[in-house]
Amino acid sequence: MTVTMLEDAETQGMKDQVFLKNLSTTGTVVNQDTITADTQIELHDKDEIRFHNNTINTPESFANTYTIGKLLGSGKNANVYRATDKDTKVVYAGKVVMKDPRFTPKVAINLDREIAILMTINHVMSLYRVFNEERSYVLVTELAPYGELFDLIVEKERFTESEARHIFRQLLSGVQYLHARGIVHRDLKAENILVMDNQSLTVKISDFGLATFMGDRGYLETVCGTPQYLAPEILRREEYGKAVDMWSLGVILYISLCGFPPFSEDLGPPSMRIQVLSGKFEFFAPFWEDIGESAKSLVSSLLMLNPAERLSVDEALEHPWFNTQDLLPPSVSGGDEANTSVRGWVLRLRAERRLKGEYRKKRTWERLHRSLTGPSLPSPGSRLTRTGTVTGAGTSGTI
Repeated sequence: MTVTMLEDAETQGMKDQVFLKNLSTTGTVVNQDTITADTQIELHDKDEIRFHNNTINTPESFANTYTIGKLLGSGKNANVYRATDKDTKVVYAGKVVMKDPRFTPKVAINLDREIAILMTINHVMSLYRVFNEERSYVLVTELAPYGELFDLIVEKERFTESEARHIFRQLLSGVQYLHARGIVHRDLKAENILVMDNQSLTVKISDFGLATFMGDRGYLETVCGTPQYLAPEILRREEYGKAVDMWSLGVILYISLCGFPPFSEDLGPPSMRIQVLSGKFEFFAPFWEDIGESAKSLVSSLLMLNPAERLSVDEALEHPWFNTQDLLPPSVSGGDEANTSVRGWVLRLRAERRLKGEYRKKRTWERLHRSLTGPSLPSPGSRLTRTGTVTGAGTSGTI
């Protein structure tokens, strides 16, 4: 059983919410009702909780319950491992947060909030177990067998409009589910989208470490996120809301369709920060020549500088692009127009193949550098590189 109460400065003004999720196999009783395994409920004042079976067996631990496999990923405060249930042989992901000097009160609050959010959003990402151990917390979640959307973009070089539309509809549906429950993700990026099936292109949103509830105030203030995906209102240190997620989705859609980000130091001058603050981006030829105007319209509507003019998630799902017929690939014959299109395809493929080679060389170094020094920005000469997350005050030097 795990019980989580939301309590931090960003949710002031919102009444406390306490959630219970039964992680035992025998069941937990709240008042007179048995809460079955993997079921969650909201607790209320004076609710009585007891175990269905009061016999206490040998305490479970993460290592005793799961076979710990290879490292799947690492971040500033946590590592994620492949974890196989010793009884059922089902494979999960185990996020391990060590209780070392890095486990500050702020990290603890963020972790509590992440657990609370995961307990309310099984539709988006399933949380199965939580272990609070002497030296660590472990969150056991479903495993994404095909890694991150970022890796798939690099592998495929870019998505067709049909593929991008299928993926993006899923992302919008997930964000719609979050926003309807007052949750803002605040760190949507290609690295935080997990690929559950690389044939059907089934994806899920992950990493809710920076996610939070809006509360009664209706706005947030903390500067956090990933530089390439940050909305301009966060850079301006203004109050912000759900619209920051829509900006990040616009960046993801842009990347999905052409293979590189709309804002980057490589596209300067001006600097990436100035590009974002001015809403300066372009649909560069030849990379966007074969992409329909409806797709460009959706990207532009998500990357609106004024958050009040930016599409909401409900409006984005109603955009005409989702009813658009896919364009035919450029013909190899048919005069100058076709030849120009073919030349564009050749130029793009050559550029993207260079990117893929550079990415393979840099990937190990980037991960090591990020783990040692924190957030990293794109290196000169690369078009699509991994980016780190920043959070809290005093980050203006990195964004």
